[in-house]
Amino acid sequence: MDELDAVGSVLVRWERQHAKARDIGKEVSLARAALERIGAVLRDDPNEEVRLMQHLHGLYAEGGAGAVKGYLWGEVEAGLDEGFDWDAPGEPDWLVDGWLLRGRVQSLYGKGEIGKSRMAMQWAYALATGEAELLPGEVPVVSGVNPVPARVLAVSWEMTAAASTRLVRAAAAVYGHGDAVEAMGGRLVPCYVGGMGPLWRAGLTSGAPAHETQAMEWLRRRVDGFDLCILDSVAAAYAANEIDRGHVRGFLSAMDRLAIDSGCAVLLIGHSSRSYLVSGSTDWENMVRVLLAMEQEGVTAAERKKMGEAGEVPGTMLRVAKMNDARKPAVRWLGSHKGGGWVSVDRSQSRSEG
Repeated sequence: MDELDAVGSVLVRWERQHAKARDIGKEVSLARAALERIGAVLRDDPNEEVRLMQHLHGLYAEGGAGAVKGYLWGEVEAGLDEGFDWDAPGEPDWLVDGWLLRGRVQSLYGKGEIGKSRMAMQWAYALATGEAELLPGEVPVVSGVNPVPARVLAVSWEMTAAASTRLVRAAAAVYGHGDAVEAMGGRLVPCYVGGMGPLWRAGLTSGAPAHETQAMEWLRRRVDGFDLCILDSVAAAYAANEIDRGHVRGFLSAMDRLAIDSGCAVLLIGHSSRSYLVSGSTDWENMVRVLLAMEQEGVTAAERKKMGEAGEVPGTMLRVAKMNDARKPAVRWLGSHKGGGWVSVDRSQSRSEG
């Protein structure tokens, strides 16, 4: 057995041991926090990483899971910042005033086919081209967005290159841009990752904790230098139990760390259930700083489908369901631009094309 096989064996046994304790969330959070810190230090030196894993293997052989846990706790504590910068700015670091925060995770939820991906891609296009309004119309959503063009990484497990191209063209039509590619200047980068697999998946054995995948490592490297990273959708990025708080918290903690380390705003796109805006564990809502919702007030999915067939889908709105760092902005009513994108309209004029 070589070093890497030994490492795998150690971690599998260690995770199984702690799974029996029924305190999976706590142990996984500890393990991931420690390994993220270790990885950040040693990622560029494979030889050092192998020596570290050999050390973990030796600790396990001598003292069992407790020895490994003690070492990892030490690594976590060594990485804690015990100081407090009283001179740091007190205001949130907005990428988009009142809607998207730099260096944090936020979510956009809505029922299927309501237009979440279209909305996210339009925001991506507007930021990449330096537009001052993410929703042009009578009531602009953004009043203080930085007009300097931003770099956006749009990662999707659902939209192929052709689908992304259609949405970009629709966004360009909203802003009256004839040449979308020239307007973006390479600052919007769509990535179709349908064959890559999830960022986070369930353990391979019954009771084993969920864990990050190689796709998460790819994302950490890829997101460097971007201002906004869109992940569409949560269901594809997270292949574990959506009800298990420990699993969900581990995933969102890893996403928050990615956002903080990169300084990038991370926007997760999620599908609402029939009864709730956010399905699964309450941590899907509790652990994000901003929760955005696209909804059709008082209309069931069956009614919406029937109305859509007749071209009479009623008012669609965009609202902030949760805001931790500022007052919630007003609800925005949406209408469809003739080119396929979204515009902000008066409530009485709010209609979509189904």
